Amino acid sequence: MTPLLEVMAPGLLSTIQDMGRPDAAPLGVPRSGASDPWSLAIANLLLGNERDAAALEVTVAGPELLVLTPCTVAVSGADLGATDGLEDRALTPGGSYRLRAGSTLLFRGAPAGVVSMSARSYLAVAGGFEVPMVLGSASTCLAGGFGGLEGRALRTGDRLAVRGVPDGPVAGARWSGATPMDTPDAPIRLLPGPHTAIFGSTVRDRLVTGRWTVGAESDRMGLRLEGQPIPSVDADKGTIVSIPVTWGAIQLPPGGHPIVLLADHQTVGGYPVVAVVCTADLGRLGQLAPGASVRFAWTDHETAVAALRSQVRAFDGAAMLLRRTDSWDRLVEAAEG
Repeated sequence: MTPLLEVMAPGLLSTIQDMGRPDAAPLGVPRSGASDPWSLAIANLLLGNERDAAALEVTVAGPELLVLTPCTVAVSGADLGATDGLEDRALTPGGSYRLRAGSTLLFRGAPAGVVSMSARSYLAVAGGFEVPMVLGSASTCLAGGFGGLEGRALRTGDRLAVRGVPDGPVAGARWSGATPMDTPDAPIRLLPGPHTAIFGSTVRDRLVTGRWTVGAESDRMGLRLEGQPIPSVDADKGTIVSIPVTWGAIQLPPGGHPIVLLADHQTVGGYPVVAVVCTADLGRLGQLAPGASVRFAWTDHETAVAALRSQVRAFDGAAMLLRRTDSWDRLVEAAEG
């Protein structure tokens, strides 16, 4: 392994993630993985990596990293002010860049005067980061304390190694396709959940007409929404026999404030699931920062699958321009199933 980066400051929450452990749920293990899988894939494709190679997920306030070995990196997702400190050069999302040994890669935050409603940026390196695989994934499971770097976020003094050759491809690639940040004001599309019917039209209507804000207590497990509580949640409907839950499920606790499950969600839950976010919108969901406003809109299964197919076609078209043809057909198959 080649030492590549040394952590000078860890940032708010910076973790190693790939596409997670979707097959580990029967063991009671959270999926984990990137909160915005589309942006993770973009960063990797810019470098010629496999789309699910391990990368660094940076949340809101990013780390400061010392470059130990010359390398090529790519940045995607939210613009959190990634900068090559040695050259005072902005590393804007959707591009790949060459860094010299001795450079400092830091995240300065959103531009002055701009309040970013997108929370997560992704830093990939040519070859992917080298960490042990646990249950088939390099992703950090914070709740379980495994995966990534000892199951935790970055700490000062950590050294990140690269899998393969750090030199990698020539820098300068740009992503030409859409990203989850392109439509921040569009509503998040919903399908009915397994318990939607027991609450009737009041809950359905309030979910899509309410003015919701992402609460400060939100994390990688779920978004806790603040706003006018949804009424008519009887005590006997507020909890149910625990059932398996999925990424994007919207739970409704007795207090009436929805919880939208994210990548680190538990595998079972006891609150009613009144809706599920469409797969095509999971990337935008995972980018919502504390304080961001969020709107919902109901859709149907056929429309949701069509939206995902369209997203996949656009993604593959942009990937082909990078001379990569990585297929996301399995996501469509899963949504149809």
